[in-house]
Amino acid sequence: LKTSAGIAPSTTAMAPSCSKLRRQPAAAATIRSPQPKVALTLSTCRKLINRLKATDGIPDDVRKALARLESRTFGRGRSLNKEAAAAVLKEAALAIEAALEADLREAHAKVKNFEADKDALAAELAASEARLVVLRQEATELRQGSTASSEAAEGAREALGIARDARKRAEGESKAASRKKMRLEAVERESYAPFKELPAAGPGGQQQLSSLRKTGRAYGFHKEMLDVLPAVLRKKPEKRKTFDRITMQYLEVEFARRVGALSEIVKDSEQALAERKFDAEAAKKALEDARQAQKRCVSLVAQADVAVNAGLEAVKEARRAVRSIPASLRLAVKGLAGARVRLDRFNDGTASAVRRCLSPEAEPEVSASSSSAAASESLRADSA
Repeated sequence: LKTSAGIAPSTTAMAPSCSKLRRQPAAAATIRSPQPKVALTLSTCRKLINRLKATDGIPDDVRKALARLESRTFGRGRSLNKEAAAAVLKEAALAIEAALEADLREAHAKVKNFEADKDALAAELAASEARLVVLRQEATELRQGSTASSEAAEGAREALGIARDARKRAEGESKAASRKKMRLEAVERESYAPFKELPAAGPGGQQQLSSLRKTGRAYGFHKEMLDVLPAVLRKKPEKRKTFDRITMQYLEVEFARRVGALSEIVKDSEQALAERKFDAEAAKKALEDARQAQKRCVSLVAQADVAVNAGLEAVKEARRAVRSIPASLRLAVKGLAGARVRLDRFNDGTASAVRRCLSPEAEPEVSASSSSAAASESLRADSA
């Protein structure tokens, strides 16, 4: 709602204001001596409007109401309506004083609550420093974990190399055993089996007998047996006697024994090769896992470093805020003093001039109780 002058009335928080615009009660009349009335002329009205408009912190609706009053009063062919002008000037002064008193209360509350703000900033600084300690500890632990993961990855890399070397050796042993077995079986099949039914005659037979003796010596056959073996195999099968048959049987036993032993070696080497392959695959998987763990640790360390930097900035900001407390308090006290000076200057200057120019007809409207004056003086005393 607005008054007839077009200015919004003051709120409840502004109620203690404008005491100097209201008629003082008889008990307070001794405090302030009455001031002479001033006629509200066009010149006086213009001066009051300008003084009100020049006041710092004037509300926008007051400025608009004064502009309307100025337009109605000083436009072409216009004249001064003293009663309407007095009402607008009074309401403008009331609204401006209420705004100035609100500024004074706000400045007073800021100074009054500064101790609590100081404690809050100190608590925030302590919390920021505690968080920074925790973040640095976490970063240190993560770096230790990253170092351990790097060492684990290096160990897994070495283990993989050892496993691959063992697999290669097992492959070589398995192939060597297989080749020895195949060679012995081939010698038995090609250089001995044909002469069980035929004599070893001619250059071809002599060559086969030489290969048989050479292979026997390489595989550890009985030396005396190998010495008599050519003479036995050169005989025709029907002319071979008991000793000859025993020699051939002993040769067959040697072949069977050595082939059996080589078969076991091949079997064992193949099993060992399978185990070495499994070990190599496990070592490869362990290396991949170690590398992934190392990457995760590096990422976590980077994140921890970012968090530590952010925590350090928070501590610096909190310390700057704590160090700025004295300066901020001085600014708040200065603001409170400025708000008090502006209110007193307005009441003693512009508001006093408006009071002197109020017409006698307007005075009964503003002769409300003196409670607002007492509230204003109380606020001023508290701010002091």
